[in-house]
Amino acid sequence: MGSAAQQLEELRAAINDGFLILEYSTKDGMYLFRLPGHEYGFYLITVPDCTELQGFLASSQYRDALMKPEKIGAVLLDLVGFSMNPDETQLKMIVRYQCKIRESLRTCEVARLISTGDGMVIVFDQDQIGGMLKCVQSLDRGIARYNDEFFEMAVKPLVHRIGVHIGEAYLFRDVKRELNYVGGGINFAQRMSTLVPDPGDTTPTQEEGSRICVSEGAYKIFVAAGVPAGTAFSKIGPKVGKHGERLVGYAMTY
Repeated sequence: MGSAAQQLEELRAAINDGFLILEYSTKDGMYLFRLPGHEYGFYLITVPDCTELQGFLASSQYRDALMKPEKIGAVLLDLVGFSMNPDETQLKMIVRYQCKIRESLRTCEVARLISTGDGMVIVFDQDQIGGMLKCVQSLDRGIARYNDEFFEMAVKPLVHRIGVHIGEAYLFRDVKRELNYVGGGINFAQRMSTLVPDPGDTTPTQEEGSRICVSEGAYKIFVAAGVPAGTAFSKIGPKVGKHGERLVGYAMTY
């Protein structure tokens, strides 16, 4: 394997490890790629110009590796108090629960499902954002069906929170080398879920029974585009969140 091929393989390996390409420059027939890595500032890889490199620059692997934020919709589903159940009970509950989730999302267009233990993050590409609210409602109904179906079997009901946000995030490869997301678009959905009160704990601004909280930014986008018939929102907050951040959201009912 020649020098150019070796260095191009080093670049591909770094991308597979999760590094993103910020930019590249050229000089004297050499391409200098800058891959941000906090511990060094930049991870620099130089590749001589060659046919294989030009093929790489025209490939989807290169386009997917560019460090650029993407507009996404994020729905974070969290189960409240689930880990307080005995291990065997958790296993029995989560298998049935996941079946209901898959059933609920069967007709939804989503970019990615990311497991977070007993919860999950559902990511929507920009062109899928228009269908987010219907998917959120389907998800909420699915958990209600789970509780209804197993009520007579003395199974402990699931208590959930759903946080919804539209924002920007970076696509990268995680520890399993699978595509994942990092950034405010994901993080703020989690913050919205914390505005959903614990069972029995309501406030004057919280719609009783609502387990869904939509960020202010997402709320404005949804309202401007038109919401499903029967859908209503009520303001929550401002409340003090993580790091003293003032959070405002909208409880959704339908």
